[in-house]
Amino acid sequence: MVVRRELTDAQLAETRRMRGEVTALIEEHQLLPLDEFEQQVLRLDQELARFLRSRAWKYAEARDGVVGWLKWRREYRPTHIQPHDCDEAISRSGAFFFHGYDRLDQPLCYLNVSLIDPSEGQM
Repeated sequence: MVVRRELTDAQLAETRRMRGEVTALIEEHQLLPLDEFEQQVLRLDQELARFLRSRAWKYAEARDGVVGWLKWRREYRPTHIQPHDCDEAISRSGAFFFHGYDRLDQPLCYLNVSLIDPSEGQM
């Protein structure tokens, strides 16, 4: 169950201000084009508020967090991870599995690290 917190007027203003600056930073860091999921995140006030909330509403840190998140997505390409891409020990352990979909109809991947035996190989 997803709990949505209503944003105050001040918080909404911050998310909207951040959206404008993030758009400029995305172009500056050459992170275009954005995929559908990234566009959705940057379009929604609630999603941008998550970055602000996670950094105690410190605007500059949150703005840089969005850019860092996009750079991470470009480098690690999480949407392309498949079970067969994981280490054999993780696959055998049953710790890595797909189950269900998120609100944007993207498959959810889980990794239960407590099921991984470190003696079985390098991670």
